Amino acid sequence: MRKITLFLIFCCTFLFSQAQLEDTWLRQRVGANWDLHKKWSVYGFYRMDLKDNLQSFRRSNIQIGANWQALKWLELGLDYRFVTSYSKDFHRYRIRMNLGKKLNDRWSLSLRNMIQHDILFLNKEYLQSYSPEWMLRNRLNAKYRYNTKWSANAYAELFSKLERGKNDIERMRLGVGIHYMYKRRHGFELGYFIQPYLDGSVKKATQVFGIDYTFEIVKKKKKKKKKSTQSS
Repeated sequence: MRKITLFLIFCCTFLFSQAQLEDTWLRQRVGANWDLHKKWSVYGFYRMDLKDNLQSFRRSNIQIGANWQALKWLELGLDYRFVTSYSKDFHRYRIRMNLGKKLNDRWSLSLRNMIQHDILFLNKEYLQSYSPEWMLRNRLNAKYRYNTKWSANAYAELFSKLERGKNDIERMRLGVGIHYMYKRRHGFELGYFIQPYLDGSVKKATQVFGIDYTFEIVKKKKKKKKKSTQSS
């Protein structure tokens, strides 16, 4: 497990040194997660992105989704996102499958496979001539759980365009993150990733910092009524 983590860190360092860094972004996200059942959960968030070395607005996102824990090691999910910017608005739909393996009390490994596509308009005329461009995203994630409050992760993700007879890798994402849970309800996360665009060799890259807050909706446990006793 340590070898995998060191390998991800090495790849991130190598690509950072080789790629031409074009821009720095910042992602700020606030959201909520609700565990409806042992196997079902729903979530939603709002995210705003900055670009041009954090100097100007890039775009904002509103996303909702649902997760189903089909098996102990298999999670399935659906997402919908509305993206708006100064240049265009679009709708993004995603379906994903997450395979997870707990190695021990602290380390876990997961592989997320996700397919997404974007739609500019939802009117009938546009959809009749619409030809979706599918994007396949494969992410390998290693997570270290220090205790019930603190955890860290490192990941590598490939973005591939799916076309007939082709499966071209468009870009790569290598990142790390630190997560802190406060009183079982308030999740805070700091993240960083570098995203090189690939065309046979590394040609350009963007680095992205992230700040996330997630409110966990936790069901209150019902208090057991104490049985009254009468003295004889």
